[in-house]
Amino acid sequence: MPDSTPMPTFHCGTTSSTLDYIFSSSDMFSHCISSSMDYIHPQWSDHFLVSASFLFDSGTVLGKGLWRANPRLSYNQHFCLQLDSHIHSLVNSLPTSLSVQEQWDSLKTNVIYFIHSYCHHPCRNLTTIEAQLQSKRAHLIQNSIAQRDAFCSSLLTTIQSSCAIHLTQSLSIWGHATVLNTLILFHLWHALRVISVPVSFLDKVKLAMGQFLQHQMFSPIKLSTLCLPLRSGGLGVLDPSIQQGCFCNIFSAIDRLLHDFFSLAPNIAMCLALPLHSVCLPATSTTSFPPSWQHLRVEDAFLVDPSFDILCRRALADFPCNLFILRKFFKRVDSCNILLQPFLVRAFLPSHILQLNDPSIPSRSGSSINASPFVCGLLPGILWSKLKPHMYRSLCSSSVSSPLSSTLSSSQWQIFWNLPIHHHVCNIWYRGLHHKLSSRSLLHRILPGPFPTNSCPICEVSTDTPDHFLFFSPLKIDVWSTFWQDVFGSHPTLPILHDAFYNLSFPYIRPSDIHAASLFSCALLAIWQHHWSTVFDNTPFVSSTILSTASRLVAIFKAKKSLDDLACSLAT
Repeated sequence: MPDSTPMPTFHCGTTSSTLDYIFSSSDMFSHCISSSMDYIHPQWSDHFLVSASFLFDSGTVLGKGLWRANPRLSYNQHFCLQLDSHIHSLVNSLPTSLSVQEQWDSLKTNVIYFIHSYCHHPCRNLTTIEAQLQSKRAHLIQNSIAQRDAFCSSLLTTIQSSCAIHLTQSLSIWGHATVLNTLILFHLWHALRVISVPVSFLDKVKLAMGQFLQHQMFSPIKLSTLCLPLRSGGLGVLDPSIQQGCFCNIFSAIDRLLHDFFSLAPNIAMCLALPLHSVCLPATSTTSFPPSWQHLRVEDAFLVDPSFDILCRRALADFPCNLFILRKFFKRVDSCNILLQPFLVRAFLPSHILQLNDPSIPSRSGSSINASPFVCGLLPGILWSKLKPHMYRSLCSSSVSSPLSSTLSSSQWQIFWNLPIHHHVCNIWYRGLHHKLSSRSLLHRILPGPFPTNSCPICEVSTDTPDHFLFFSPLKIDVWSTFWQDVFGSHPTLPILHDAFYNLSFPYIRPSDIHAASLFSCALLAIWQHHWSTVFDNTPFVSSTILSTASRLVAIFKAKKSLDDLACSLAT
């Protein structure tokens, strides 16, 4: 302590000594303004508390202070071994001409430099480690068919269990699609980033998807239609087959996207690795590649002739397996029932002959599997690295989608999904727009055994077409006429009712009233409920009862609107 003699900081019985102190460097000592020592009860400690106060002016330049390494490095076994080896080699290399102090300073400087270099060494982050582990896991699963099938079976069970759980919720068909994409199939999306699954597994997943989306609905809408965007009349459901190609699976993408590989010349290794069915072309529209041959690869039927570096046909004695199937395959090739892709035919010719006959075709290069020729020929004008997932899904959807029977435009579909209607009516209306309502004419065409006639179960006279099912039945047109007169103040004609349902064209009402589609949906739901009550429970189809149900539904909508208006007024 400045300007004072050392004072005792330790006391034990009759003995006192100066043991504790505060160390300050010479440049800090001049800034010490006071020091103190506080005595502590002997039962607590036999040491005293020592403190010192320093005052620094604003112009004082402070350095970095004493440097020290991260203490956690001492738990790193690899670092400790490296540091021990470095210190031993450093001590042995120190010049003997240096003094002990200079050797010590040099040792400290080199150790600090070594620790800095070790800490700045590129380390694997969690994302890199996860990607490497997933790659190893995918390699293990892909190389073992039994393990892959067991994994796919477990994944399918998980998806089916999730579907069963969410079926207990009362949702619209759009709500089911949202739950399917996010809460159910996320298990599959994660798996498709790691491994490629067989087509048979994806077919089972699609079956579970269709059953979940259209639970207790008949007749079903095609899953390919439901996978279209909302603006195109679909539900925006993600197609697992397209997703597999979207998640960096180039071969699945090649199968999905429109392509022309006529002028390609892949190397021999690439040709041998291709599935045999992908290098075959049907000679006629009736010729097909048998499903039992799908597991074969080009290397099962052909091998490399090392003399000319070309492909040649395997002899019967060289067939590794599937002798009977390969004999039938070559028989079809010889009889021209199956044609080989041009790029595979080029693999049977030496490179110099190819260049001589057609210099525009690139020469074969490389001895390892290289899919870049297929990638370059897949999307002319679009780099594969620039192909975004949404662009890929859009290209796949446009190449496989079929024209819809609905006449709604993209803007009308957007209006439909925003209509303030009950989710039960949303399901009915959506199926009606796709002409999939369970009218007797449709049921008779699909299942003529259980439904031997196509006549209406209500009037039992006319053919139960979708329009008759919804509007044209004499009893139902009476309900629509009375309801329309009450809520819209006019008499509806059959074209007006048809236009409201199929083109979303409703009468004008004041903005303060509830939406016209909400009123229309109340009558539609009431007629739907009483129709099936008549079919299943033999309940009489009475107009007054149906109108009473429709009025009750309208009252519910008005009560909800009143609550919404009250909430808005309170918020403002």
